Amino acid sequence: MSAEIPITYVPARNTIFLSSPGVGGMLDCDHVFIVVNALDYSGYPDCRPEYVESFQQTARLGTKRSNFTIHAPSCI
Repeated sequence: MSAEIPITYVPARNTIFLSSPGVGGMLDCDHVFIVVNALDYSGYPDCRPEYVESFQQTARLGTKRSNFTIHAPSCI
C-alpha cells in the first residue's frame, strides 16, 4: 500500500458494500464476490488482502455462516 491515500478514497466504502444485506445471511449464501483489486488500487486501505480476509473472518464470527467466503480478484 502506498504511503498516501488517494483523494478519491471513500472511508469504509467496501465495508458498506460487504455488509449489505447482512453479509449474505438474508440471501442464505456462503459466497460473496466483490471487485476490489489490491494491485490496481493499492492506495485504498479497504482493497488490501488483509482487509478482505479480516472482513471474511468477521462475517464468519458474526453470523451463522461458518463457510462464508469473500471472493475478490488479486486479494485472496
